[in-house]
Amino acid sequence: MLLCVAMAQAEVLVQEDFNYPLGDDLTGHGWYTQYGEPSGITLTNGLEFTGYIGSGVGNAAIIDCKSGSSQPHLAFKEVSKGTVYAAFLFQPVINYKKGYFFALRDNNKAEFNLNARVLLDADSRIGLAFADNQKAVFTEEALDGQKVYLIVVKYTILEGANNDEVSLFVLEQPATTEPTEPTIRTLVDNSKKDIAPANVQLRGYDADGWLVIDGLRVATTWEEAVAPAVSSDLSDLTDYSQGVDIYTVVGNYIGHFDKAEDATLPAGMYIYKTQSGTHKVIR
Repeated sequence: MLLCVAMAQAEVLVQEDFNYPLGDDLTGHGWYTQYGEPSGITLTNGLEFTGYIGSGVGNAAIIDCKSGSSQPHLAFKEVSKGTVYAAFLFQPVINYKKGYFFALRDNNKAEFNLNARVLLDADSRIGLAFADNQKAVFTEEALDGQKVYLIVVKYTILEGANNDEVSLFVLEQPATTEPTEPTIRTLVDNSKKDIAPANVQLRGYDADGWLVIDGLRVATTWEEAVAPAVSSDLSDLTDYSQGVDIYTVVGNYIGHFDKAEDATLPAGMYIYKTQSGTHKVIR
């Protein structure tokens, strides 16, 4: 019952795999800028991260431009309560300068309400700020420019004014459930406005930098944001010590089977729950 309720409430707001021609500007593919100009953020080769649904699909966005007015936004359905998770693959190939490159924004175009800002410093340490760069908190260890990370930004909307919370997770392998402790703890800034998230913003801040983002997913639950890779090979599901429970993607329970192959199902996508975890499977 709990699984069904969670799936029914979950909602994927953005699934952006940058599946567009190399070299194209993002503004030609559903992204927009504040003043209708090209963003300067273009497409490069995609990233891979084993076990993540956005791995190896399409291309990727490369942030290698200076800060300016033309920062690309991608709109999604406004969220006014609960939690928003924004997950993306990230490779900080080259970074010489401190700045923020990712944020969430509301629908107020008259104000630049950019919250949950993700930053890098000159030592390639990743950081998080609620809305003020000067109050950013950074990790102690630097990111490796040769590695791909899964970054998850969490924005929690609370009742009242100026009390929303943000936190950040930096993963080197997928986590099907939300870790108990974030990489950067919960931050609050009572001097800054809360937002109802409705946009993702990417921001270039250094023409000499080379930051690659891919597999962007925004959702209202961890499980939908950090979705496991979809598998069509049932041989991957080998842990049947306690059988497998199968659900539809909206959480309707189909039944329990000793083996996944025992289930006769119409073509489609299903949720398979085994002792080792939850899997999305195309039949």
